[in-house]
Amino acid sequence: MRFAYPWVLFLLLIIPVLVAIRWYFYKKPSILVSTLTPFMDLKSQKHVWIQRLTQALRILAFVALIVALARPQMVHVRHESNTQGIDIMLVMDVSDSMAAEDFQPNNRLEVSKSVLADFVQKRNGDRMGLIAFGDYALTQCPLTTDQSVLLRQIDRIQLAMAGGRTAIGMGLASGLNRLSNSTTKSKIVILLTDGVNNTGEIGPKQAAELARDVGVKVYTIGVGKEGGAPVPVTHPVLGKTYARNPDGSLYMTAIDDVPLKEMALITGGKYFRAQDASSLASIYAEINQLEKTTLKTAQQLEIHERFVPILIIGLFLLFLEWALLVGIGRERV
Repeated sequence: MRFAYPWVLFLLLIIPVLVAIRWYFYKKPSILVSTLTPFMDLKSQKHVWIQRLTQALRILAFVALIVALARPQMVHVRHESNTQGIDIMLVMDVSDSMAAEDFQPNNRLEVSKSVLADFVQKRNGDRMGLIAFGDYALTQCPLTTDQSVLLRQIDRIQLAMAGGRTAIGMGLASGLNRLSNSTTKSKIVILLTDGVNNTGEIGPKQAAELARDVGVKVYTIGVGKEGGAPVPVTHPVLGKTYARNPDGSLYMTAIDDVPLKEMALITGGKYFRAQDASSLASIYAEINQLEKTTLKTAQQLEIHERFVPILIIGLFLLFLEWALLVGIGRERV
């Protein structure tokens, strides 16, 4: 509660002064007589109380009118946030090698999905989309602010759903295509892979140059332990086994981080290497800190006038006083 004209309330100080003056002159006798017996029947006790009531009503009415004149107001403070988000395309490798079990408790793909989902839930105000790539790129989710939709699509990612080989350049190019209509200042791609680019019409460097030309920053993440890891496969007879080279030796995954570093360097991004689930979570946490969403808060005041009810009360009290005075006058007549 506040008053638009608080200085008007000083008029309330006049009321006790006027009451004191009236009381002084009311108590001071104007005629001195030896006894009041001859005057006892001139005014009934009822009329005395009505007069006192009208005086009280008049005082309360003046108090209400002065308060109303000061314009009491109810003020509600509302904070409005204006979020300037970032458009982020999440590009994930789903090739056969992502089945490697060096990331516990599952494999590279399942751990990467889990960590990515956690990253998404921490980004409020951003538009994010998802692309899965192998031999080719699949848009799993276009740019959206609906986290629930994106999280469902992350959960639906499956191994080799876009082919078993690795087309890193095609994955990035597809992400750039999804960002082509973006009007936000900040546009980034987070590309995760564990392999070597071995297919695709567009190479990693060419895709990175395209990203630089359209103002898209690329963060690249290489996943997999040093020395690689065997890749589990399902044999129709033997069941679960591990992939082997043509000479019969055990196939071990390899990662070529040179083009990934080059992609990040060309676009002004950064390259990261994750060798387990913990380091991968730390990488996404660092990217989360590097790419902050701008949050602007504005304060608005909602003012609701409250003088009308008080004014009505004051006028009603004056009317009531007048009605009582008229009633006394009629009784005397």
